[in-house]
Amino acid sequence: MATEKSSSLLILGASGDLAARLLMPGLAGLLTHEPDRRVQLVGAGVEDLSDAEWKARVKESFASVKAKGPGATATLKSTKYIKADVTAKDDLDTLVKACDQDPAIYFALPPAITELACAQLQKIDLPRRRRWPSRSPSAPTSAARRSSTRCCRRSCPKTGSTGSTTSWAGRRC
Repeated sequence: MATEKSSSLLILGASGDLAARLLMPGLAGLLTHEPDRRVQLVGAGVEDLSDAEWKARVKESFASVKAKGPGATATLKSTKYIKADVTAKDDLDTLVKACDQDPAIYFALPPAITELACAQLQKIDLPRRRRWPSRSPSAPTSAARRSSTRCCRRSCPKTGSTGSTTSWAGRRC
């Protein structure tokens, strides 16, 4: 990669199994493959985790795929965890503001909680360029996944005649 790319990834439900087993190892693989990429990882959840406990979780996830290189090292050094109620408007606003770049927001949450979080996200001043990289993967039925998708799409409004500045699961809203 010729130039350094910086971004922020905000994981709602970061203290859960999905983030530790799948999402963070996937991020580690990307950072190993693209060592110049810089990702500020901000985790959020209801659990009380110290900075050391959170960094140990991220380090363990990265180690599971043998992550290496300056990108992985930088993420491990800068990552932070914020205890938050992701269904509360003020907590979500705090989380978004904790991101150095316009965040990609990943919902590692059950569908019902994802819907509540999306409803609150509609009430805060979100960055102009944001991404929803995934809908809730833990939805037990396709109907529940569709419901979460519709809710999150409502949080991803069009902007004028030039189209959207946001995306949902890789697609423009």
